[in-house]
Amino acid sequence: MLTEDQRRLLAALEGVDLIVVGMTAAILQGVATSTADIDILPHWAPANLERLTIVLHALDVTARLAVRRDQHFETRLGPLDVYSAIDGGRDYHALLEHTQIADGARVLSIPTVADIMRRSGRDKDRQRLSLMIAPPSDC
Repeated sequence: MLTEDQRRLLAALEGVDLIVVGMTAAILQGVATSTADIDILPHWAPANLERLTIVLHALDVTARLAVRRDQHFETRLGPLDVYSAIDGGRDYHALLEHTQIADGARVLSIPTVADIMRRSGRDKDRQRLSLMIAPPSDC
């Protein structure tokens, strides 16, 4: 479940063209877990990045860490990770066809989130992967 602050953070981003990714996307589609931060993949167009910048300033943002074009921010509503690409370079346009609207936000589909987590090789992702994949039935 998302915290109230995390929901307010997503609501603040409403005017920004983006895809919610990671566990946040899974949670918005009904996966019963929690997450420490919100992960987004914005459309990297100048006008859209300007809208994102305005929202970030309104949220009293400070940078936690910057790696290339990926930014890890702290806001007054909690951590926000902004990615230019995920999963080996797949950007907003490459992933757009793998999205749906859930809880009012454009989110990466659960099968796509699971595939990305499977490929990541991170222990954290492997542990959470079971939350998104139903065990095989005996039928």
